[in-house]
Amino acid sequence: MRRSGTTIENLLGGLALLLGGCIATPLPTPPTAEPALITIVEAAQPGAVDVHGEPGAIGGQPLSLRVTSESESREVPVAIDGSFDLTDLASASPPTLYLEGITDTEDIFLVAITRAATPAAVVTDPGPDRDMDGSPDAIDCAPDDPMGVGQRCPPVDADGDGVSPPADCDDTEASVFPGAPEICNALDDNCDGRIDEGCVPCRVDADCAAGQSCTRGVCGP
Repeated sequence: MRRSGTTIENLLGGLALLLGGCIATPLPTPPTAEPALITIVEAAQPGAVDVHGEPGAIGGQPLSLRVTSESESREVPVAIDGSFDLTDLASASPPTLYLEGITDTEDIFLVAITRAATPAAVVTDPGPDRDMDGSPDAIDCAPDDPMGVGQRCPPVDADGDGVSPPADCDDTEASVFPGAPEICNALDDNCDGRIDEGCVPCRVDADCAAGQSCTRGVCGP
């Protein structure tokens, strides 16, 4: 009986040590966002915005913050106090920005924000999430696969222009990508959310995309 009691005591002691070890190692705090502490203002560069987060804007323990517009996706470091600064992010007006907390293993969607009458950010509808993995289709690299969230999927560049979606707003047309010259062709060549703004009239067919020809300064089929 004495040996049995000792064995039980040893087992209980080991279990206590194991539980104590678990309690002593807290899980990382998931990242969060506080839109009221974020501002969005027009950048010095046309067709871009600056995004600023006050202390406490980002909570938890992300390694960085990814901000994605309809035109561009960028990552910025988050300070210990939760503040961050992002300048010259290409975006339409009014902007719709998707915020993700980046950790060692995950891209965690935080919130979709836009700008109202003041620079302060307000929450907006992130849109559909077909595979219900917590990452909206607008930023999900595999919107029909719940195992692929955020932008951790291998980059895809179907048209070979060197830019992958979502930054490339048309991955079927190699002449369309952020920074491309805006040609008069009824396309959003530079992916800024506008069509033919300040476009450069074509002179010859070579000024147009493959399969198009130049007619009176306008590229078309």
